[in-house]
Amino acid sequence: VQVSQRESPLQEPRRSGGTWEPYTPVSSTSELTQTWVHLAKTFVLIFPIYALGYFEFSFSWLLIGLVIVFWWRRNTGGKHSRLNRALAFFEQEERSVKQSLTTSDLPPWVHFPDVERVEWLNKTVKQMWPYICQFVDKLFHETIEPAVKESNSHLSTFCFSKIDIGDKPLRVNGVKVYTENLLDINWTGLTNILDIPGLNGFSDSLIQDIIYSYLVLPNRITIPLVGDVELAMLRFPMPKGVLRIHFLEAQDLEGKDTFLGGLIKGKSDPYGILQIGNQLFQSKTIKESLHPKWNEVYEALVYEHSGQHLEIELFDEDPDKDDFLGRLDQVLRSVRADRSLANDGLSSALLVVYLDSAKNLPSAKKTSSEPSPYVQMTVGHKTLESKIRFKTKEPLWEDCYSFLVHNPRRQELEVQVKDDKHKCNLGNLTVPLSSLLAEEDMTLTQCFPLKNSGPSSTIKLKMALRVRNNLDLSTRPPTPSQRRSASDSPLPPHTPPPPIDASTLTLQQRDGEPYSASTSNLSTCMSSSQKHLPHKESTPSLASDISLPFATLELQHRLRQLQNGSAPSQYPLGEVQLTVRHSSQRNKLIVVVHACRNLIAFTKDSSDPFIRLYLLPDKSRTGRRKTSTMKRTLNPVYDQTFEFSVSMVELHRRTLDVAVKNGGSILSKHKGLLGKVLVDLSGEDISKGWTQWYDLSEDGFSSQGLRNIQDPLLT
Repeated sequence: VQVSQRESPLQEPRRSGGTWEPYTPVSSTSELTQTWVHLAKTFVLIFPIYALGYFEFSFSWLLIGLVIVFWWRRNTGGKHSRLNRALAFFEQEERSVKQSLTTSDLPPWVHFPDVERVEWLNKTVKQMWPYICQFVDKLFHETIEPAVKESNSHLSTFCFSKIDIGDKPLRVNGVKVYTENLLDINWTGLTNILDIPGLNGFSDSLIQDIIYSYLVLPNRITIPLVGDVELAMLRFPMPKGVLRIHFLEAQDLEGKDTFLGGLIKGKSDPYGILQIGNQLFQSKTIKESLHPKWNEVYEALVYEHSGQHLEIELFDEDPDKDDFLGRLDQVLRSVRADRSLANDGLSSALLVVYLDSAKNLPSAKKTSSEPSPYVQMTVGHKTLESKIRFKTKEPLWEDCYSFLVHNPRRQELEVQVKDDKHKCNLGNLTVPLSSLLAEEDMTLTQCFPLKNSGPSSTIKLKMALRVRNNLDLSTRPPTPSQRRSASDSPLPPHTPPPPIDASTLTLQQRDGEPYSASTSNLSTCMSSSQKHLPHKESTPSLASDISLPFATLELQHRLRQLQNGSAPSQYPLGEVQLTVRHSSQRNKLIVVVHACRNLIAFTKDSSDPFIRLYLLPDKSRTGRRKTSTMKRTLNPVYDQTFEFSVSMVELHRRTLDVAVKNGGSILSKHKGLLGKVLVDLSGEDISKGWTQWYDLSEDGFSSQGLRNIQDPLLT
């Protein structure tokens, strides 16, 4: 009997990559599947040919189909070949990079996913590196060096000649935070005996318990980053000083205006933008000039007197786009206070207000919803607003604000708490700045009760007043020889101011290159608030041009009515406060009109006063200066500055004519004189300057004014 056994055919092994790999047996199911797939492909290819013949189509359709198929296969084959070559190139580059780079060259966050990049920290360290170098130098010289000298008498001459930690900052490649397996103890040397089974667990647990008793919650180690005093300084920063910038003129600027398509080159309309820190000032525009003269003064707060930059850019004003004229970047390396400067109409003190919080604010009227409060603070003509705190009766702001003050004895801080959601007032507060003069260090921290608010509504403020070094704000009585009044004068006697040298600086282009034939004159000195000294000449109506004799007669008639027929000289007309000083450097008389008090009522219960000034004998329209009109008040506050171009020699022959008038429209019948004063300018102390209250009279000859000079128009 012959028994035959059918064996499954074994396929021959194949060679791949230099090694022989046997083929795995193919199952009958896979063979059947491959057969059906092959049959389907064959049918797809043959069926179109059969269909063409069956429907008696032309043989050319078959040729067209074959051409399309061959073109498609060639195109896709080319794309696949290019893609394969690109992938092979990238694989080759990756292998070459891996071979050229060692593991130590790559940062830790590349190899370990739990290591985080800290580029923000590296950028911060780069910005701080110059100051870190200064701190290290100061630490070595002021702390380590004295400690080494005191440690041993032989080291008494020890010193650090030079400390340099380089210009390249420290760099952190990665940070890893361990949340588990915090401590791994491995004993070496003689302490290896603690690794004996039984002792290792005891020693490890003992050490971990000691560490946990200090570090694991609720235990904690507190490291104060800043002290209480430093934290208060961060929340309540005090400026190091106030920088006064005299923006005078520029010369030989480039003409940017063109006509007839650029055939005719014109001039420029230059203006300047000055920036120090986040404080920005813009000058007026001088039309059609290559040598503009601004003669403006700005005051900026300085928090770091060394290292801050004063940046000045000049532009040509155009309707579509302003053209760049030049740039100047000046570093404030050393700034000193000039004690010889008088109060020429700019600020004399600095008020810093720290707005902390408010408590128990009321709800808006006719609603029970919580308010969205913000605070509006006003000193003089400057108003600042805080941020809005939404839907709360106890807002917390913790913001700091600064005000430049002209006269701390007379000005006030007005505080209004408002609701942004319902557009209504939640309370108000008025704090006289004179109250800070009696406080210790002129600093006051207090919870003030709000007026027109809830029964227990309060606001917490911290205020500090800082005055100029050369100001005398004490309350001691002045000597009879002093010219200023004893009530509100912020100016002490001092030596005449020396001339201030104006520095001529070359403008630069935006890329830092020097700008051809462009200069700018400016001088800097310490003082204090932004104010343009040259007041624009006003153009009032001709009806209020000068003080004619009938105005004096009208005033006398009104005074007789007020006194029921008695002599008008017995009735006071009020007072006006003026600051008068002559600048020998600029050949200008500077007059600051501060305020009036106790004026007479022109109408039934009030007046609308304004002040008109002339420098006699010039009474022309161009020589007139005028303040703004204050509505319905007998104690107006102006704080406005005016200038008259006059030399010191000519000034001794001039007289300042100051008239207080009641304002109104051209056809108004309520216009007239409220009082006047003539100020003698022949004194030798005109260069020092003074601030004084002058009594008003109907003819100008007050007890503090002139008695030997007559107004030619009044005579």
